[in-house]
Amino acid sequence: MNDVRTGWNLQRWAPATALALSLAFVWADTPGAQPLGRVIYMATIEPRGGAQQAKEPFPATPLPAGEGYRKTPPDANGRWEVVTYQWSPGTIVVREGEPVTLEIVGINGDVHPSTIPGIVDSFTVRRGQVTHVTFTATKPGVYSIICTKHTPNMPGHPRRAAQVGQRRPMNVTRRGMFKTALATLVASARWPRPLAAAAVEELKMPNDVPMETLDFEAKGVEGWTVVDGQWAIEEMTGVPSGKKVLVQRAPRNQFNVIVAPPGPYTDVDASVKFKPISGREDASGGLVFRFADGKYYVVRANALEDNFRLYYYDRGRRQIATARVKAPALGQWHTVRLVAVGDHLQAWLDGTLLLDHRDSRFKSGRVGLWTKADSITAFDDLTIRGVTGGSR
Repeated sequence: MNDVRTGWNLQRWAPATALALSLAFVWADTPGAQPLGRVIYMATIEPRGGAQQAKEPFPATPLPAGEGYRKTPPDANGRWEVVTYQWSPGTIVVREGEPVTLEIVGINGDVHPSTIPGIVDSFTVRRGQVTHVTFTATKPGVYSIICTKHTPNMPGHPRRAAQVGQRRPMNVTRRGMFKTALATLVASARWPRPLAAAAVEELKMPNDVPMETLDFEAKGVEGWTVVDGQWAIEEMTGVPSGKKVLVQRAPRNQFNVIVAPPGPYTDVDASVKFKPISGREDASGGLVFRFADGKYYVVRANALEDNFRLYYYDRGRRQIATARVKAPALGQWHTVRLVAVGDHLQAWLDGTLLLDHRDSRFKSGRVGLWTKADSITAFDDLTIRGVTGGSR
């Protein structure tokens, strides 16, 4: 692969020592196979580019030998192409002592025989299949992830580490984190436990931004936009404030969304209390933000799953960050909070910062509430502090 080696590189507080990753096991995807610890999602991809010979002459200089690079001369129409292989995405953060599972899906390239020297002798990623590699990071150090089929015949000297297609070093800090430099295992802030305060600074809104609270006591959902679902104000005992809550009871929709009137906001700090009441397929509650033209972000928790996730929706839902958590209990109140400042997004569950991510696809929009499938969920005390801006 275009150096299907990964460099894990961290600044150290103390002199470097070797990183030992204690490998638990490797398995191909099978029904019922469950990844252990934090899951880091990877893929094998095939970036390609090309040009017309008349506009950009075909380069005569050969690429490094090996199957990691391919260059095809101009065809009958005068177009030439260059192709390489990579792991994707490009950054990873892991703490000392935490179990980690690499969930690698093969997208491009039929087969990728791979190794992590000194950690796992071999594993294979195949197109259309998922491979899991599980280990525990125990000490700081330097390693590479290598696809033995697609690595160019290059020695990977440190001075060449910055070149595309070369091996990258991985340095790890005493704080127990390592970051990959090129072809990597990306966490994208997918943490299985609270983010360390030393590593992540909490986002804050300006002090003069006012807060709006919607607690459903004095006013219902007049002025709200129902995208889908059966939303109604109901009286309930044990409510965080007052007696009335907003409940979603539609059992058959893919997603149920209702959007509050205020906004649109560019930067926003919003939170809501939710109580998953029931659900066999799903028992979730989520906070929508930057909703505009049917597109939005949502951060959600699910009483039937041990994860806390951030998605975007644009004619379909796509996961962009996740953290492993203890599943929020059915029949109890929980709190989801999110802060979005520019492209920087952070999310909390029950007061714990779990997600820290950057995504720039949506710039502005309104805030709303979300459930999935047959989730019957109650919501209360939606609070919003936002900077008003354009619709997207």
